[in-house]
Order: sequence, then C-alpha cells, then structure tokens
Amino acid sequence: MKEKKIYILQVHTGTIPSKIVKIITNYEYSHVLLSTDNSFKKMYSFGRRTINNPLNGGFIIESYDGLFFKKYSKTKCRLYELKINDSQYSDLINILKEYEKEPLKYNYDFIGAIGRTLHINVKRKNHYVCSQFVAEVMEQSKIYKFDKPTQFIKPVDFEGLPDSEIIYDGYLYDIGAVNV
Repeated sequence: MKEKKIYILQVHTGTIPSKIVKIITNYEYSHVLLSTDNSFKKMYSFGRRTINNPLNGGFIIESYDGLFFKKYSKTKCRLYELKINDSQYSDLINILKEYEKEPLKYNYDFIGAIGRTLHINVKRKNHYVCSQFVAEVMEQSKIYKFDKPTQFIKPVDFEGLPDSEIIYDGYLYDIGAVNV
C-alpha cells in the first residue's frame, strides 16, 4: 500500500482558556489540531468558533494563517508527521467530511472538560474537546488505538505515536515555511 502523511499540531495560544488548560495538564501545549496535508490551510479540531468568544465552541476548521492565529500570532507549535496507509487516509478523509457536512451539530464539551479534570468519565454525543476529537478520528480510521478512553486523551498523549516524528517546533506563523 502507498504511504500517506498526516500532521498533528500541538499548540499553545496564550489565551486565558489555554493558560488554564496548561496549568491543569502541566504540559507545554494546550490544544491539538489535525491536518491532512502539509499546506496547513485546513486544520481540524474543536475550539472556539468565533475569535472573541471562547464559550461558542465546537467543530472548527482553522488555517495556520487565518484570523484566529493572526490575532494570537505568538502561538507556539509542535508539529508531528505521521505515516499512514491509503486505507487509513481514505477513512480519515471520509470521517472528516461527515463533520464538515454539519459543523454546528458538534459542540465543545465543557461538561466533559470539567469531568476529565475530576477524573470522571463523561461522554456526550456530538460533544468533544480538541484532543478527544483528534484521538477519536484517529481510532475510527484505524490509525492508532489509544490505551485509555478518548475522553481522557490530553495533548501530551500525542507524543511518541508509532510512525510519527517531530518535524517542527516553533511559532505557528512560521509553519508555512516548513519544507515537508
């Protein structure tokens, strides 16, 4: 089978919510995105839908040079490249297309975020946090099976995945210059 590549981005924007996540997780990065190509023009995740309202959250498609990351231009980033096969890639694309069809159907899981902090397993239909979403689509497309429920996955859990390597560590605004 032919090899494909996808990208996992761990980021820290410096917003108040990201600072809270960083304190709770005691980890350098507070947000996770998935990109299916190296243009980073379509990065999938769960986060704020509007720049100035962190309470309006859900499924989002962001670009490294979009309005949100222009406002938070000092966003730090670690970029992982994962090698997958054609079948996994095709499944992933189809899963993401389902989210794209009805983006407002999917909401940010504020209750689940509180539950995970208290180590309570809360799983709500069509509600996700960023790391849970990325883990879930990776599991559904048979890219990787995590050793704990996806609702407990944190940004740190994307370190050291099989067939992955760090290819960039720096500011997100410079990612367009990364030669991958």
